[in-house]
Amino acid sequence: MANTNEGLAAVRAAGQRLGRPLAMTPGKVAYALQLLGEPDRTMTSIAKLLGVSHSILYTALPELQAVKRGRGGLDGVLAQLPPDSRPGPPTVDRYDVLLGRTGR
Repeated sequence: MANTNEGLAAVRAAGQRLGRPLAMTPGKVAYALQLLGEPDRTMTSIAKLLGVSHSILYTALPELQAVKRGRGGLDGVLAQLPPDSRPGPPTVDRYDVLLGRTGR
């Protein structure tokens, strides 16, 4: 027992985390926050996309607890995110030009 505890203490001293791996990595947390900025996303849909439960999302993002209780707070979280650099949704305008259609 003494050797086990000494080994665990040495691992902890080296900065290693013991136990089950975290479900929400820092990358998943950042991605979840980015997805929350999209108006058609729900917590459940984001959780399914990330492969975690919605309760894990609320645990990993404690600043959203106020949102869950209906007291706002999401706007402040989303304002801190960098702007979205992804291209916008595709449009059909280029196909209208190819088909000879103009405007709608």
